[in-house]
Amino acid sequence: RIFVVVIMALDELLSGFELLNYIDGQFCVPSIQRPAELRNPNTGAFIMNQVSTSDADVERCVVAAERVHKTRLWFNLPRETKAQYFQKIAESMEKYSPDMGKLDSLNTGVVLSLTEAINSSLSATFLEAAKLLTTYEFSEHHDGKFGLVVSARIPWGPALILSPWNVPAGTVIPKLAAAIAGGAPVILKSSEWAPLSLVYVAKAIHEAGLPAGVFQLLHGGPEVGAKLVADSRVKCVQFTGSKLSGEKVVQACGANFKPLLLELGGSNPVIVQEDADIDVAVQGIYNGITLLNGQWCAGMSRLFIHESLYDEILKRVMERLETVQMGSSLDRESQMGPMAHIVQYQGVKGAIAELVEHGGQVLQTTAVPSGDGYFVPPTLVTGCESFHMIHEVFGPVSTVHKFSSEEEVLEKVNETPGMLMAYIFTTNPDRARELGCRIESSMVMINNVWFGFDILGEKQPGFCYFGSSGLGEDGDLQTLMKFFCGSRLIGSNGHVTLTPPEPLEIVDRTPHASEHTSS
Repeated sequence: RIFVVVIMALDELLSGFELLNYIDGQFCVPSIQRPAELRNPNTGAFIMNQVSTSDADVERCVVAAERVHKTRLWFNLPRETKAQYFQKIAESMEKYSPDMGKLDSLNTGVVLSLTEAINSSLSATFLEAAKLLTTYEFSEHHDGKFGLVVSARIPWGPALILSPWNVPAGTVIPKLAAAIAGGAPVILKSSEWAPLSLVYVAKAIHEAGLPAGVFQLLHGGPEVGAKLVADSRVKCVQFTGSKLSGEKVVQACGANFKPLLLELGGSNPVIVQEDADIDVAVQGIYNGITLLNGQWCAGMSRLFIHESLYDEILKRVMERLETVQMGSSLDRESQMGPMAHIVQYQGVKGAIAELVEHGGQVLQTTAVPSGDGYFVPPTLVTGCESFHMIHEVFGPVSTVHKFSSEEEVLEKVNETPGMLMAYIFTTNPDRARELGCRIESSMVMINNVWFGFDILGEKQPGFCYFGSSGLGEDGDLQTLMKFFCGSRLIGSNGHVTLTPPEPLEIVDRTPHASEHTSS
């Protein structure tokens, strides 16, 4: 009965829903219809065609962002005024979060209980930004050799944020809040596969009354993103997505020496040491392959189990996966939903088939719903080499490997060109920290697999992306704000009098006629 109520509420929500751009303080309908379709991943039913933004509207958007930057319209506002705007945004976000949760569940296939939890936390991000605005020191004063020296955080200019399709609002809101708090006008480009919930972000910001052009939202495919990234008036770019798309963004930004923050992911390992707590390890492996239906950049791609625990761990994991209730993402009783869209579904199925071609044996114990939904059960694959999985599948798929020594597992783990996260299960944290320093990943989590890395609360440090997992430094709002703002040093170098050099003595080296002799 609860499931029926959710479906009815969603139908009512969609019946009055328009997928709108938000340009220079006004909502408008994107003028281009793309051939690709948005479909309900639970059933395959048609929702709407994808849309795209015309070149003329892209130009209007960039002009508005540049105007806000050059006039310093937003940058010059008192920080207390900006904080009040953020508080108003938080109020509207809290109001819209239930609808955003439903739309994200429909767009991404992630179960409603999780999309609602993610979206309900977003208002707190804006409140945190409001607090940061009142405490953050945008400039530091130093006593220089010749007087006062100021180190000032200044926004680069219009910032472009490119949204992923797996966790649309949850991924971009921290970046968005940090950029605007830092004084930068922001252009948010949605993923063509998951644009729905971001319309409510624009509505919340519009209701808060931010000056026109401070925030703008555009819809479209790669063609819109490419045009924005290449525009010299866009001064910095934050992108979350695949390595293939990330490479194109890097090339475009490089042409204009444009600051870039990339979050790409990688083939993330889970390592179970011989002294691991089996119950804790099994839960971690379960999380690693089921959270967000395996569609997250820090999900498990390779599972390494010490030979002394291999059989027991594998048996327990498969028994646990047998209990997974896979079903419609909109059913609150579902623990796991489908892949987000048909292209993703086909890609994951193809990756499993490729592993089988390499000699892999597929292990699946989760029951899959019947029908035309894009469901892929949690899949462990034994019998492959670890290098067969050096690139992430971005789905509920992981290879499984046995190891006998720490040096052996370290060599295999580091075969991949980049890892966003590595996980170590052991009852010896000191040993895990030592091993973690030798793993070439951006982060290492001990005895847990979960999204988010909040281990120090308000003192959370930033982290750098290693290898092909990304580029730049990521972290809390303060760390992100540093990306969107450059550091400018302003001060006097004193009154220096340059002493002109002594005139050079010119020596004539040309032979004179009298010096010539004939042979």
